[in-house]
Order: sequence, then C-alpha cells, then structure tokens
Amino acid sequence: MKSTLIIFTLNEIEAARAILNRIPFETVDEFFVIDGGSNDGTVEFFQDKGIPVIKQDIPGHGEAYKLGMRKASGDILVFFGCDGNNRPEDIPLLIEEIKKGNDLVIASRFGKDSRSFDATLVRRLGNWLFVFLVNIRWQAKLTDVFNEFRAIRKECMKRLNFKSSYFDLEIEMVIKAMKNNFKIAEVPTVELQRIGGKAKLCTLRDGLMNLKCFLREAFTH
Repeated sequence: MKSTLIIFTLNEIEAARAILNRIPFETVDEFFVIDGGSNDGTVEFFQDKGIPVIKQDIPGHGEAYKLGMRKASGDILVFFGCDGNNRPEDIPLLIEEIKKGNDLVIASRFGKDSRSFDATLVRRLGNWLFVFLVNIRWQAKLTDVFNEFRAIRKECMKRLNFKSSYFDLEIEMVIKAMKNNFKIAEVPTVELQRIGGKAKLCTLRDGLMNLKCFLREAFTH
C-alpha cells in the first residue's frame, strides 16, 4: 500500500520553517502541500525546498481535504496541518495502523497517553460534547472527533460523498465512516502549541456548523 502525505497550509511560514526538518518524508511514497491562499511566503518556502504545492481553487478547510484526495495517488492518505500543533513523528504510526487493517485512524489529543498544550477549556468542552453525542448515537468509544491529523484509506474516503466544505468535514468523516461500518482506530498524540500564524477556527461559528452536521447525519441513512 502506497501512502500520500497531504500538508495543509494557510499563512504558516513560521511553523513551516520550524518543523520542516522533523517531517519524515522518507516514510511516505508521495507528499505535497495544499495551500489555501497564503501570502506570507509559505508557498515559496515549500517550492524552494522542492515540495510540490497545489493551490486551492475552492476555499474552505473541507475543500482542502477533497482536493488532496483527488490529487493523491496513494492508497493511504495522511492529513497534516502545518501550524506546529501536530507532531510529525506520529505520521508513521498512523500509516502503520491503516496497514494493520483499519480504515480511518485519528491522532487523539484527549485519550489515554494523549496531551494537548494548545486546547483551550472551550475547545476541550466542545470536543467532549461532540464525542459524547457521537459515541451515544453510534455506540462508539472515540475520544477525539475533530483533530485534522488523521489517516484514511483513499478508497474508503471516496465513498463518503462529503457535503461539508469547512471545519465540519472532520466530524462528517468520522460519522460517515461509522455509518459505513469502517474500522476506526485512534493513536495517542501530543498536541503542541501553535507556532506563529493565526488560528482559523471560530468557536461559535464552527460549533454551530458541527452541530448542524451532526444532526443532519444522525437522522439520515
């Protein structure tokens, strides 16, 4: 099984410079950047390093996932946000879990042996609430439904027919994977503090967006 590492960027030049040498490119068969419209030198930085950059034609975090899926040639897709939060050393662990037979693997920030140095109290409560709702509705035992740092079999992702274009795609992916009886696993990770740049999340807006997604999926087949 070949693997593709898909790196998300949007004005993350400081983090890109700090973590590039830690990314284990040698452990994947293909890699490229999906950029959402950076104007701080992020695109030029990766291009100078010989790393392909694909610019989004449709805005939205969810659209970055879809574009990455379409452009990737690997059987395993690993999604990695380049803001300093994700620990690059965990990339091989996600791939290994897919090779063991899982269809979707999430790097959990809130499970056993996990830790987050970046999540605020509001974000922790929000994740807990949605994890509770998802686990109750689909009899699951997940601890993190929102972390973008995840891996999935491409053939499985293509079957999910996403409707989301923004930050609600992560929970839509998890819910639809369960509705399709995909094998889901989590690996513990450490969420580090963001390096430079600005967070793209908006608590109220994205919380309502995720709630709408949950309700839509909870009552449709």
